[in-house]
Amino acid sequence: MAKTNCLLTLRVSCQWTQLKKHTQATRETPPHAKKKYQHAGR
Repeated sequence: MAKTNCLLTLRVSCQWTQLKKHTQATRETPPHAKKKYQHAGR
């Protein structure tokens, strides 16, 4: 039980770091580049 809980926390924290990296990247990009980036994502 504890092992599963640990793995779950690890996965969540990993996703959280990726999310933070993503938001930081979008924040650093200029508005016109952000539009292109969003279109590429879709």
